[in-house]
Amino acid sequence: MNKKQKYIMVLNTNPSIEDIAGTFEDSLEIDEDLIKEYLHRYNYDHQEEFTLENIPDEVKDEIMYKLYGNDNHLSQMYWDDETDYLQSLLKEKGYEDGNYLQVTVNSCGWQGQEGHREFQYNGKVEDFIQNTFACLDNNFYARITKLNKRFIEAIVSCHDIPTGARMTIKKVKGE
Repeated sequence: MNKKQKYIMVLNTNPSIEDIAGTFEDSLEIDEDLIKEYLHRYNYDHQEEFTLENIPDEVKDEIMYKLYGNDNHLSQMYWDDETDYLQSLLKEKGYEDGNYLQVTVNSCGWQGQEGHREFQYNGKVEDFIQNTFACLDNNFYARITKLNKRFIEAIVSCHDIPTGARMTIKKVKGE
């Protein structure tokens, strides 16, 4: 795959702080006083004299984590946004309750294994995810590369398959 290719969507069970909360600069516009307070505390604890103008990236990352890293509400909102978007794409392309889908995974694992499974889609995006991307691992990073009325193609990475496995999801009945 061309590294410059844009994906239709990415579904990530372990998003970064930046995925969830935006960039440090975005957060600065919203939470400047709180960020200044964290920076002041950081400077005091580490005997540093950083300002907002000369703050190193690793300190920005630490502040972002302190601000948003333990915010399960933000993480859930991120996941809900992603799954809602996937649900709308599936609906737009005609994937509906009662469709039978076949999942094929190629280049899976260090031995290059492949696997197949079929399931009946019940219209719920959570079950779609569980029967497709999460069938490799519950913690995954899925990049959808093609999506049309007949099939979906994705590259799915997880702990055991860090380079990604190619996944094809085809309608086999109920079209």
